[in-house]
Amino acid sequence: MILSICHRFIKPICLAIPLLAVAWVIFLSVQHYLSDKPHVSESIAPERNPALKQRITGFRFQGFHDGKKVITIKADKFTIEKKKLGFFRLALMNEARLANAFIRIFCEEAPTTPGDSKASSNSRPGQSMSFGHVFSKDSLPPMAVKRVFSVMMAPVRIEVYEGKSLVTAISARTGTIRLRRREILFKGSVKVVSGARVLKTDQLRVIPDRGVLRTDYPFVLKDHENRINGKHLLANLFLNPLVEQ
Repeated sequence: MILSICHRFIKPICLAIPLLAVAWVIFLSVQHYLSDKPHVSESIAPERNPALKQRITGFRFQGFHDGKKVITIKADKFTIEKKKLGFFRLALMNEARLANAFIRIFCEEAPTTPGDSKASSNSRPGQSMSFGHVFSKDSLPPMAVKRVFSVMMAPVRIEVYEGKSLVTAISARTGTIRLRRREILFKGSVKVVSGARVLKTDQLRVIPDRGVLRTDYPFVLKDHENRINGKHLLANLFLNPLVEQ
């Protein structure tokens, strides 16, 4: 696993990078797990479940950079199945599934100069984190599990930390990483917490390339003083509403 943390970001959009990296981390960790560890999962009779190709109970993964933990992934069960479209399963398309997925991403604070001390003291946690392109396609080895087109997590919780401080957390009944669309789709009892702001809705799309989240379903966004109800919301990952361009 090759980790490269080389850029500094001081804008909220920086949180988009680890969310997109989650997809690559899962794919890469699966490749590492399956290539280095003998298959010891439960035996599955092919005639009983012909769609099931792989199952791992108690999936665990930790990623490090310079001796520091940067990400952890935990799941009660990991499986690879033939992707289902309607009533049919496609032999050439696979879907990875993580049961009860819990992902933590740990970021570093960007060093500040004496002239920045005043500004940094008034800045919100997470606005001075430093982490770059955690993964790049060029640095990733070939995947052991081929033709995996999506990752389904149910339920799922993703937490982003700056040091020991929790910056943003997203939880939902299901979360699907769709690499071709370059987005993460959360469904069912979706809850996003960032500082005092809390967003609740039934469906949410996170678009890492733009560093935004979007819902076109009824939602409630509130903090200690304000409450917003609506059916359409575009916001950054700190839950600051944005205006459509």
